[in-house]
This record gives sequence, C-alpha cells and structure tokens, in this order.
Amino acid sequence: MKKSVSVFVALLLLVCLCAAGVSAADEVSIVGITFASEGGVCEEAYKGGSDVKCLYDGETLPDTTNFDTAGVLLVKNTQATADDAVVATCTFTLELSEKASVSAVDISILHQVQAMVGVPESVKVEYSEDDETYYDAGTFPIDTTADVDGGNFEGAKVEDVRIDVSDYKISAKYIMLTFTYGDIPAYNGNADYWTSTAYKYTSLEWIGFTEFGVETAAAVEESSAAPVESSAAPVESSTAGGSSSTPATGDTGLAAVAVIALAALCGAAVVLKKRS
Repeated sequence: MKKSVSVFVALLLLVCLCAAGVSAADEVSIVGITFASEGGVCEEAYKGGSDVKCLYDGETLPDTTNFDTAGVLLVKNTQATADDAVVATCTFTLELSEKASVSAVDISILHQVQAMVGVPESVKVEYSEDDETYYDAGTFPIDTTADVDGGNFEGAKVEDVRIDVSDYKISAKYIMLTFTYGDIPAYNGNADYWTSTAYKYTSLEWIGFTEFGVETAAAVEESSAAPVESSAAPVESSTAGGSSSTPATGDTGLAAVAVIALAALCGAAVVLKKRS
C-alpha cells in the first residue's frame, strides 16, 4: 500500500510540474509597444480615445467596418503629397514579458482602400535580448485581400497576417517590426483618382492596425545570425507602470516542485527495493 501511494504521489507531482511548465510558457505576452519613424515622416492616430494598449489587449476587432473605430491605430505618412514620392516606413518594437523562443508574429491589419487606408508592402523582423543589439530575421511580404488595384467599395476590413519566423531560431525579449508602405490604391476603378490634380498624392497616406501578438515555441539555441543595428533609436516603453521582469516566485515554485517530485520518486524506489 505504501509503495502504491509513493508512486502515485510522485507521478502526481510530475504531472503538476509539466502543467506548471506549460502554463509558464503560455504566459509570455506583450507588455509594451514603442513607435518610431525615421525622420518623423509617419505619425500615430489612435481612434476613439484609445491608446497604444489597444494593440495588445487581445481584441483584433474582426467585425470592424470603418477605420474610425475605437481600438484602431492609423499611421499617417505626412509626406504623402510631397512633390517626389516618399517610400514611408514605420517601426513598432514589441517588448515581451520575458525572453522567449518566438516562432511567429501575428499582425492584425486594417485596410479601407477607398478611404486611402492601404496596406504595407512588407515587414522587416528583427529581434533582440537587450533592446540594443538586433538580429535580422528577414523581410516578409504582406498579403491581404485589399482591392488596391480596383479600389472598389468594401468598407474597412481587418485581416490577420501571420509571419512565420520559426526557421530563424529566435530567442528574444524584443521584436522590432518595420513596415514599408505599399502602393496608392485606385478609387472605384479609377487608378488615377488619388494622383490627379485634385488630390496630388504621390505616395500612400495611411496604413492601419488593430493588434500585435507573438507565438512562442520550445527553447532553442542562440541564433548564429550576425547582429544588425536597428535603424530606429530605442524609445521608452509607452506602457505606463508596466514591468517586463518575470516574478521570481515562478521559477522558484517550479524548482521546488521538481525537488519534491524527485524526492518522492527516490522514496518510491527505496520502498520497491525493500519490498523486493
């Protein structure tokens, strides 16, 4: 009877340890996002009184039908009507709650082409453990169903874009995303509508977002990629009162459970030896 109890307790503790480990992995989240634009070309415009926290509150706003909706961030290219076309870029740096192995980045993009809210052409992904030295994970095209060529009236639409970076063995606490603006959309079938003398646009004015997220994977070895200096200077996190540190009690608790489980297994082995 004692042998059975010892084995049962050991197994139970091991199950708890595994569950705690899975739970700890699931707790990795975004705790802050900073915005930057080289030369100040791009500016943020949060809708409905929202702020940066709307970009990591878990709400992608899939049913949004208008760009002017609370929880939407529009990013304006202030040089959209400059004499010469400007290829605008803007950068978001995501701070994670702890260093993690990131397998994918999730981006919820809002577009409404007939209102000059287009889509980014691509996103460059970089990552860092200290927000100083960044490593390049590649530049990825962004594909959506936005009717850029036709500019037909569809209303606003939010689309989830998943950027798979699992091949790069990313281990990071900071993820930097640099978006390059796409093309000027047509308007109700007229490709020259926004570039005509009435409006004189030379580049896309707006892109929109509703949410950012990351997917984590099992721990991986450090990447062998060469460091890449970030083109945007580090900016203080815009999350007030946020903390990126992981409570010490988490790791301590797991260690304690592991020790107890090991002790229980040793006890069970001793009982088995005495019985034999």
